[in-house]
Amino acid sequence: MKVLHIIQLNERNSYNLFKQWRELYDLSDHTFLVVNNRAGIANFPKFAEFEEFLYLDDLATNKLKLLLELRRMFAEADRIIVNSLLFVNRRVLAAMFYLLKPHLKKTTWIEWGADLYNWYDDRHRLLSGYFNRINRYIRENVESIGLTFEYDVHFLRETIHTSAPTFFTPLPFGTDRRELLESTRPRRARSDGVVWIQVAHNALMVNKHVALINKLERFSDENARFIMPLSYGQFGLNGMYGGWTYSNAVKTYASRIFGSKATFLTKSVELEHYLRYMWNVDIAVFHTQRPIALASIYYMTYMGKKIFVPSNTPQYAMFLELGIPVFDTLEIPNMTFEEFTAPVKAGRCEYIVDKFEPYREVRRWEELFEHIGAPLRRKEACND
Repeated sequence: MKVLHIIQLNERNSYNLFKQWRELYDLSDHTFLVVNNRAGIANFPKFAEFEEFLYLDDLATNKLKLLLELRRMFAEADRIIVNSLLFVNRRVLAAMFYLLKPHLKKTTWIEWGADLYNWYDDRHRLLSGYFNRINRYIRENVESIGLTFEYDVHFLRETIHTSAPTFFTPLPFGTDRRELLESTRPRRARSDGVVWIQVAHNALMVNKHVALINKLERFSDENARFIMPLSYGQFGLNGMYGGWTYSNAVKTYASRIFGSKATFLTKSVELEHYLRYMWNVDIAVFHTQRPIALASIYYMTYMGKKIFVPSNTPQYAMFLELGIPVFDTLEIPNMTFEEFTAPVKAGRCEYIVDKFEPYREVRRWEELFEHIGAPLRRKEACND
């Protein structure tokens, strides 16, 4: 059975998935089409490892010939898997709609979070209505759906009119993640007495930075440092939910409230350096209405950090159900600094242990592939 995977250049979410697929499975019947030009690898160098991937300019440079070649590929595929339906380029989205529409009953959508929660354009601009309609049409007519977070199924059923079967298809961590976490663990705890508080985790407006800063303002005179990661999401999502103007406004406001105690992380760093930073954080506070910063929350749970999320959101109950100890962001205005900083009393979390177990997460995809009639065949050395 021929399976066509539609992907976009994105190391953060998909590199480990494709790498582990190659290591575990025979992918001779799978074609990976990247809806970017090959020159984009310069910004995502890890994708250079996947020499078998096809890029748009590998197929044709003439736009008409490219559309005809793509239409042929879509028609000849027995199954199509689209990894994220969030296309930054609207011309690509329109082309994908044209190509996918005749084949949606053999198509699986793998949601990555933002393309489930933040795809709708409510700016009432020219063509916004058209793109909202085609976005919804694709989502409501695919044959099956892969969820990267188990509990996304609740929001999916509430907002997307579909009875398509769903499967848990997580985006796995690297197979060396537990070793990396241990190798970055500090030999001794910080002894300066300063409480490190991480405020949100990226520059997108969905983090509600101003409201979160207002909640934490009561602690601005305490011996604390307020750290705001802003290196990711500074361009927003499809022109929405943020941008440089918003990011700069957040920095200005945080500096006014916290003064020199405000610190901003504006440059991307290697994961090893980010984990070393996270080991030094004491508390992380989030104020989003949807599951977000999941990787950070998993890391910090492993590290024994104190994590706040709003109790009026689905993920609050979900985390507690999964054994991840979280505290209520909405209660911060009623807390003393001593209550806010009281250490977490938690033991081993089996859900997190499983997250960092090599290959365990990627094998969860096998159920989806069984469903679509294209079972993943493990390589002989991997049949344990």
